[in-house]
Amino acid sequence: MSQENVPVKIVTTHKMSYSYLNRKGELYGGQMLSWADEIATIAAERFVQGPISTVLLDQFTFHSPVLLEDIVTMEAVITYVGHSSMEVAVEAYAQCVGQPLRRAAGGFVVMVAVDETGHPVPAPSFLPRTDEELALWAAGQARSEARKKNRAK
Repeated sequence: MSQENVPVKIVTTHKMSYSYLNRKGELYGGQMLSWADEIATIAAERFVQGPISTVLLDQFTFHSPVLLEDIVTMEAVITYVGHSSMEVAVEAYAQCVGQPLRRAAGGFVVMVAVDETGHPVPAPSFLPRTDEELALWAAGQARSEARKKNRAK
């Protein structure tokens, strides 16, 4: 199966326990970021079919606290692919059984395809096909260009 045109979406879940919570009874932000990096890594490795390296977490925002008894569902999807880098959108939703689902956090993780020595290598091509993929691609491309301009400063 060719890597071109293969959308990658990963979904994971976590059940909250005391070990994930701070003294206020809310999920540690660092734990959420760790899970975001992990799910983005899985999406990127599946897409590249090889090793990747995390470059940055971008625009990651916490929207609502995650509490004991909540179940966190995380979704990661490749939104844009450059020469060797790729952007992965990560969204986290929390829900206590019997309560409405709520957006807990979200942002972007930028990954780079690397060889065994850690040097960047070309990523497989990805051509968006659906309207949703095209919109994600255009927004991801704009963010990528903004990041490049920011680095140049």
